[in-house]
Amino acid sequence: MTDAAEEHRAPGAGGTVPAHPNDGVPGDGTKMFFYDSDTLPYRSNEEVSQWLPEEQRGDFLDAVGRDLLSTTILLSKSLTVVRSRVGPGARVKPHRHGTNQITYVLSGELRYGARITRAGQGVFSPNQKYTWTAGPEGAEWIEIHDGLPAPYQLD
Repeated sequence: MTDAAEEHRAPGAGGTVPAHPNDGVPGDGTKMFFYDSDTLPYRSNEEVSQWLPEEQRGDFLDAVGRDLLSTTILLSKSLTVVRSRVGPGARVKPHRHGTNQITYVLSGELRYGARITRAGQGVFSPNQKYTWTAGPEGAEWIEIHDGLPAPYQLD
């Protein structure tokens, strides 16, 4: 685990929770690296919830679902890059991560209310709550955060 992951404590539902471990993440922001995100370990939200205190796991899974799969490409104090995918119709409740965030869709579509983002499109969220529903083919996207994102913030 890198210092960034060890030192970071992200606010979550009901208090402060440790950020997820940096195990298997190729980059920590200290040196150049190459990667193939198809070979990185993807984790489900069910697995990610195990890093949270037991009393917060249900709220987390109710907010972001159990089936989203993600892999972290870079985890540092100044920049985090995550690749995620979900199946058709998956949705998340309104939440934020405590960072400014760019979401870039690789395939499928994410629907933010009446706005739809498809492959090659994206959205910028300035640390404000958002929600989305995946389209009929599901979706795959990259999230870029300007720091260490919290797993979720419902407030």
